[in-house]
Amino acid sequence: MLKEILTHGWKCWGFNKGFYVAGSLKFRITIDIIMTITLIVQMGYMLVGDLAHEITGTITIVLWIVHNILHCRWYAALGMSKYPPGRIIDTIISLLLVIAVAGIIVSAVILSSYVFSFLGIERGMSFARGLHMVSVYWCFILSSLHLGLHWSRMLKIVKKKLKPESSRLRDGVLRIVLTAVSCFGLYSFIKQQLVSYMFLRTMFVFFDFDQSVLSFFFEYISIMVFFAAAAYYISALFTKNRLKKKTAAGVNL
Repeated sequence: MLKEILTHGWKCWGFNKGFYVAGSLKFRITIDIIMTITLIVQMGYMLVGDLAHEITGTITIVLWIVHNILHCRWYAALGMSKYPPGRIIDTIISLLLVIAVAGIIVSAVILSSYVFSFLGIERGMSFARGLHMVSVYWCFILSSLHLGLHWSRMLKIVKKKLKPESSRLRDGVLRIVLTAVSCFGLYSFIKQQLVSYMFLRTMFVFFDFDQSVLSFFFEYISIMVFFAAAAYYISALFTKNRLKKKTAAGVNL
């Protein structure tokens, strides 16, 4: 695994012929799925305990770094070619996500009681708590948007595996389920008061310990689905408008 990451990451930066998106598709999808799961687990740190939170958090950061190595062609392509609205949004979200993760790494190292405790950092705890809260919740929302912007690729893979003759029924059922989960996600977003944490209106996160663990994580999954679906359909709208303009331009010629 490490050999594959280093080898393809080296190729990506042009030390071999051309640019290269590292890793096999299956490997990259596996990394993304595990990273998404660990990110959701992170949101329930009061439920899993400090030690588990730090361990899964470290795993999430390592996977994020691997994810960036595997997709380093994106960084190499910054500033190149044209930037239609969809690409502008994708670039802004991705760069904000990098900033959020950087905030998580810095604050996590300062606050750590287990994984990074050997560093002996004792100052800046108050600042680190605020930074950690803001960074984590923004990271969660931005990751959800990022997932939605690239969901079309995943859908193409899934559709290839499914029988084409059942596509209408399948698509109809999936849309109903997606709409229901997204609506619940919007409700959960308001219920969990994520805006207060994202803009540091409070320094403490409220946890309802009477709520079951499964219910809590389903709420956060639904929030992720809501933002991912919103990003996906907005991106699809931009793509559709761009294709219309190209078609119109071709007709005029």
